[in-house]
Amino acid sequence: MEHKNLILDISRISKKLLIKDIFYGLFLTTIEKKENKDIPFAAVGVNKSSMEFVLYINPIEWFKLADEVKYGLLLHEVKHLTNFHLLTGDLYTNHKMDNIGCDIEINQTIDRSYLPSSGCFLDEFATKYPKLDWKASAGRDHYYRELNKLSEEEKEDLGIDEKSKHIWIVTDKDGNATGESLSESQKDALRVQVESTIESIAEEVAKSQGSLPSEINDLIKGFKKPKPKYNYKKYIRNFVGNSTKYIISRTKLKENQRFPGTAKVTLKPTNRLLVLVDQSGSVSQPELFEFLNEIAHLSKNTDLEIRAFDTSVYPPTKYRANSNEFKRTACGGTSFTEAINFYNSQNYNNCLIFTDGHAETPPVCNKTLLWVISSNGSEESIKNHAKWLKIPKD
Repeated sequence: MEHKNLILDISRISKKLLIKDIFYGLFLTTIEKKENKDIPFAAVGVNKSSMEFVLYINPIEWFKLADEVKYGLLLHEVKHLTNFHLLTGDLYTNHKMDNIGCDIEINQTIDRSYLPSSGCFLDEFATKYPKLDWKASAGRDHYYRELNKLSEEEKEDLGIDEKSKHIWIVTDKDGNATGESLSESQKDALRVQVESTIESIAEEVAKSQGSLPSEINDLIKGFKKPKPKYNYKKYIRNFVGNSTKYIISRTKLKENQRFPGTAKVTLKPTNRLLVLVDQSGSVSQPELFEFLNEIAHLSKNTDLEIRAFDTSVYPPTKYRANSNEFKRTACGGTSFTEAINFYNSQNYNNCLIFTDGHAETPPVCNKTLLWVISSNGSEESIKNHAKWLKIPKD
């Protein structure tokens, strides 16, 4: 019998996962959950508008399961994401065969009693195909290559012919399947998002003195961080330092060494770095991801106030290296005049503008400014305006 509220029931099971395995439980809280009666059981998708993962579950099938198996199902789907199985599926030509390899890898790490009997299990494949190498913990790639040694008849019997596909849903902002695929730059952005989420949760678990799964420790060690195109730490130190202003304050806690009996005078730097990100229609999604990669590294060394702009400048947007809070909020024309007038009229000491450069020649800027042009952008309209850098192509 179908439950009245699938999401509440998933939440109930998720609490058990938080108690039993805090890392995977916390990771699950970062994923949106939705019901979908058009899928056989469960699927993971991505909302192309927000670039966030969504877990889809068929409520009819869900409520046929015991709580233990519901628990195992959620853990199984989360491990698909933390192992980057969906983002790297295109590396394998036979998607269903890869899916079986992934499931065999994951199911070895989950207590068998928590999994449905219809799952893919190493011992069952070893019994059915004894001539193949079914060593434990060998990984998805190994199992894929072993399955590929099967005859065409055996593959067809398993349902892994060349037409087989992953259940991998790409949706629009309203949750409707688009039938589209993700570009390589979008996959890379999602990979960075998952890596950052994994690292952030690992830090929180460590702070609470919880235990971290050994496979997650090994996973983090293998992360390859994207490198910023410029040495921002050095460049921004010079850029910001050249325009630093100070607030003069006095403290009664310390005595002035030069003038005994008076309060000590201190100088407090007031570096307010404004970052304007061009989100006009001419800026492609890959270019926007290019900007965010640079900003992620910059934010580690400098306090930023980030604002999107097109023909207007929008309210501050949060973005940190360990989050995915930065959403595309604009997509109109481009006005460098609005961007510069806003900067001139506000209480900022210095500013970076990330743009593709396709707009009018901006008005005079009376404060410190640095333009950062995308790798496919044009510097023609700003090259005589202020200092500028162009992100080199890979």
